[in-house]
Amino acid sequence: AAILYALGWAGFTVLGLLLPGTQKQTAEIYAWKDQVSVPLAILLLVFVIIPGEEILWRGAVTVPLAAALGPIAGSVAGGIVFAIAHIATGSALIVMAALAMGTFWGLMTLRWRSLIPAGLCHLIWNLSVLFIVPY
Repeated sequence: AAILYALGWAGFTVLGLLLPGTQKQTAEIYAWKDQVSVPLAILLLVFVIIPGEEILWRGAVTVPLAAALGPIAGSVAGGIVFAIAHIATGSALIVMAALAMGTFWGLMTLRWRSLIPAGLCHLIWNLSVLFIVPY
């Protein structure tokens, strides 16, 4: 999760320099999290959002894609589908993060044959970028 945080920070920084509009998107993302209390947001992440995303996107989408396409192609395909699902947020940053992180979490799921390591990494990354050390 720490490595993903650092890579995400680098990516957000580079995108901010190359595409100044992404800074506004980042501010909009952080404004969203302020619409609910921190304890509620953390409870939702821990018990609803992260488990649900891992079961759906890694368990039901990426694992079958990897069985059909191989682990690398299946993880990338799963990451693409995960990113497409995030288009509705209207944020290119979230879509790009979903692609990169979804692919990585898919690889983790396949490597350890479990949703738990990817889910924990996903949770730590989300908590880090939203509450602990925002970008």
